Amino acid sequence: QIGILQAMAGFYSYFVVLGSVGIKPDVLISSGIQWSDTKYLIGGLGANFRLEALYRAQTAYFVSIVIVQWADVMISKTRRLSIFQQGMRNKILISGLFEETLL
Repeated sequence: QIGILQAMAGFYSYFVVLGSVGIKPDVLISSGIQWSDTKYLIGGLGANFRLEALYRAQTAYFVSIVIVQWADVMISKTRRLSIFQQGMRNKILISGLFEETLL
Protein backbone atom coordinates (compact mmCIF):
# COMPACT_ATOMS: atom_id res chain seq x y z
CA GLN A 1 0.00 0.00 0.00
CA ILE A 2 2.77 2.44 0.80
CA GLY A 3 4.45 1.67 -2.50
CA ILE A 4 1.41 2.95 -4.35
CA LEU A 5 1.49 6.19 -2.35
CA GLN A 6 5.20 6.59 -3.02
CA ALA A 7 4.68 6.11 -6.76
CA MET A 8 1.76 8.55 -6.80
CA ALA A 9 3.81 11.19 -4.96
CA GLY A 10 6.71 10.64 -7.33
CA PHE A 11 4.64 10.91 -10.49
CA TYR A 12 2.81 13.96 -9.15
CA SER A 13 6.13 15.72 -8.55
CA TYR A 14 7.42 14.61 -11.95
CA PHE A 15 4.45 16.01 -13.85
CA VAL A 16 4.30 19.21 -11.80
CA VAL A 17 7.92 20.01 -12.62
CA LEU A 18 7.44 19.27 -16.31
CA GLY A 19 4.18 21.23 -16.32
CA SER A 20 5.90 24.23 -14.78
CA VAL A 21 8.10 24.57 -17.88
CA GLY A 22 5.22 24.03 -20.29
CA ILE A 23 5.46 20.29 -21.02
CA LYS A 24 2.02 18.84 -20.40
CA PRO A 25 1.35 15.10 -19.92
CA ASP A 26 -0.59 14.81 -23.19
CA VAL A 27 2.45 16.15 -25.08
CA LEU A 28 4.62 13.51 -23.41
CA ILE A 29 2.36 10.67 -24.48
CA SER A 30 1.74 11.79 -28.04
CA SER A 31 5.22 13.02 -29.02
CA GLY A 32 6.87 9.66 -29.71
CA ILE A 33 10.36 11.15 -30.14
CA GLN A 34 13.51 11.07 -28.07
CA TRP A 35 14.11 13.79 -25.48
CA SER A 36 17.56 14.53 -26.87
CA ASP A 37 16.48 14.69 -30.54
CA THR A 38 17.51 18.13 -31.79
CA LYS A 39 15.35 18.08 -34.93
CA TYR A 40 12.01 18.36 -33.13
CA LEU A 41 10.46 20.67 -30.60
CA ILE A 42 8.34 19.29 -27.77
CA GLY A 43 6.05 21.91 -26.33
CA GLY A 44 8.04 24.54 -28.20
CA LEU A 45 11.22 23.66 -26.29
CA GLY A 46 14.61 22.76 -27.72
CA ALA A 47 16.57 19.64 -26.82
CA ASN A 48 18.86 21.24 -24.21
CA PHE A 49 15.98 22.84 -22.33
CA ARG A 50 13.97 19.60 -22.52
CA LEU A 51 16.85 17.59 -21.07
CA GLU A 52 17.30 20.09 -18.25
CA ALA A 53 13.57 19.86 -17.48
CA LEU A 54 13.77 16.06 -17.59
CA TYR A 55 16.68 16.00 -15.13
CA ARG A 56 14.80 18.30 -12.75
CA ALA A 57 11.66 16.17 -13.01
CA GLN A 58 13.60 12.98 -12.28
CA THR A 59 15.22 14.64 -9.26
CA ALA A 60 11.81 15.76 -7.99
CA TYR A 61 10.51 12.20 -8.43
CA PHE A 62 13.26 10.66 -6.31
CA VAL A 63 13.21 13.41 -3.67
CA SER A 64 9.46 12.97 -3.19
CA ILE A 65 9.94 9.21 -2.73
CA VAL A 66 12.59 9.86 -0.06
CA ILE A 67 10.25 12.27 1.73
CA VAL A 68 7.40 9.75 1.68
CA GLN A 69 9.75 7.07 3.03
CA TRP A 70 10.80 9.41 5.86
CA ALA A 71 7.11 9.94 6.66
CA ASP A 72 6.47 6.19 6.55
CA VAL A 73 9.28 5.55 9.04
CA MET A 74 7.91 8.20 11.41
CA ILE A 75 4.37 6.86 11.10
CA SER A 76 5.49 3.27 11.70
CA LYS A 77 7.66 4.28 14.66
CA THR A 78 5.00 6.29 16.46
CA ARG A 79 1.74 4.42 16.04
CA ARG A 80 0.39 5.26 19.49
CA LEU A 81 2.59 8.05 20.87
CA SER A 82 3.60 11.20 19.08
CA ILE A 83 7.19 11.68 17.99
CA PHE A 84 7.57 14.33 20.71
CA GLN A 85 6.40 11.95 23.46
CA GLN A 86 8.45 8.99 22.24
CA GLY A 87 11.61 10.78 21.12
CA MET A 88 14.27 9.74 18.63
CA ARG A 89 16.63 7.53 20.63
CA ASN A 90 17.13 4.75 18.06
CA LYS A 91 20.60 5.46 16.66
CA ILE A 92 20.29 2.87 13.88
CA LEU A 93 17.06 4.48 12.68
CA ILE A 94 18.61 7.95 12.73
CA SER A 95 21.68 6.78 10.81
CA GLY A 96 19.41 4.99 8.30
CA LEU A 97 17.43 8.16 7.72
CA PHE A 98 20.57 10.19 7.12
CA GLU A 99 22.04 7.53 4.85
CA GLU A 100 18.86 7.44 2.75
CA THR A 101 18.94 11.21 2.46
CA LEU A 102 22.58 11.18 1.35
CA LEU A 103 21.88 8.64 -1.38
